[in-house]
Amino acid sequence: MAASALVVLEPKSLIRPTHWSKEVENAYRFQLAGYRDELEYKRIRQVAE
Repeated sequence: MAASALVVLEPKSLIRPTHWSKEVENAYRFQLAGYRDELEYKRIRQVAE
């Protein structure tokens, strides 16, 4: 049985938004729900892309 390697990517920098956009809104919603970003949400929830 092969073990799948889970790679956890750590953020390397922080860029603060200068205006509110659809991407900023989505990032805010993921963080409000307790996830770092969309990638972490998909990894934890095992959502197919």
